[in-house]
Amino acid sequence: MELKIYPEEKFERSPLRYIIFWIIAITIILLSFFTNNIYWGIVLVLLASVYIYFHIRQKPPITLTITPQGLKIWKQILWRINFEGYVIEIEKEEMQIKNIVFVFRNKHEIYTITDTLENIKKFSEALEQYIPRLGEYPQTGLEKFYRKIKL
Repeated sequence: MELKIYPEEKFERSPLRYIIFWIIAITIILLSFFTNNIYWGIVLVLLASVYIYFHIRQKPPITLTITPQGLKIWKQILWRINFEGYVIEIEKEEMQIKNIVFVFRNKHEIYTITDTLENIKKFSEALEQYIPRLGEYPQTGLEKFYRKIKL
């Protein structure tokens, strides 16, 4: 059984994020103009470069496969014995299945799902035969904050 996922958690950012970025950029331009300081311009170019890089950087979807030994994610095998369980995350506003989280003893890995609802259901049913499905998983306050602001 296979499932198409992104190799990381993927966020869809709101237009408000872009408006805030451009307000900061215009403020930096005005500061550099009024203070006759070129360093503000350099900071703006670096900030814009990093922002554009992270905006356009997109890894292609990969295949998650259930094997008798565990899960195969692209070329890596996650051994079944190391799992505590998995969680399917649903986005509250849109009620869409968003992520699959694999919980291990001392960490968890989050992947964004990019497959059909029917295939997600079939995959989840097949996966439950090997790994228990959990209701939730432990997150630190800092991680919840990062995920809330979609960094």
